Amino acid sequence: MGIYAVIKGKVSSTGSNLSQRLEDLMTSNIFQNISYLNFEEGLSKILKEAINIDNKQIAFLNKKNIKSHKFEFWPNLNYSQPDLLIKLATENGEIVNIMIEVKLFSPLSGDDQLERECKDLKELPGKDNIFIYLTNHSIIPIEELTKTNLNNIFWLNYEMIFNALKADSEKIIVADIIKLLEHYDFCPFDGWSDKYNKVDLYNARFENLISWITYTQTTKYKKQWIMEK
Repeated sequence: MGIYAVIKGKVSSTGSNLSQRLEDLMTSNIFQNISYLNFEEGLSKILKEAINIDNKQIAFLNKKNIKSHKFEFWPNLNYSQPDLLIKLATENGEIVNIMIEVKLFSPLSGDDQLERECKDLKELPGKDNIFIYLTNHSIIPIEELTKTNLNNIFWLNYEMIFNALKADSEKIIVADIIKLLEHYDFCPFDGWSDKYNKVDLYNARFENLISWITYTQTTKYKKQWIMEK
């Protein structure tokens, strides 16, 4: 069980709300383990997977030498309580704040949740502060990101975290994260096998479209659809 999810009261002392708090447990279990690794071994690799709506990565990662990082789970800020706030300190004394909002299956807490969190981020010291929206979307949720009016906003999904860490899965801490992501099928599709046979569910023809679209589904990915022309 995620220690910080318990400490911060996200999970009740009896565990009665565990099913409703899966999102918080995922946040705690993944990033609590990441906090034990040095920056280059853990967080840096994950941040390099993040992209913005223009498909660009976080620029400062190749420019700043990070000396330390400090994780704060569910901080109480002026307008919001984001899932995670990470403070990076560079060798020349600069501070970079990274705010992360995590969504698994639950919706945003109001249409303005990301805007309120970004407003808090703008008030924190630091020149290159960034916001990361971590979701289980298979493609970048552009509409949600563009509501924030923040330039330094990026997106991650759980498969990106898997891809970032899989090469170091021999490390015990990383291996635990990999196992957790695999348990929830947050790992890249590894091709069709005899076990997961391809099944054509139906053909659908849309108005004003020339092509036919075949939807296929696997039992491994409960609701992952693949579109083929």
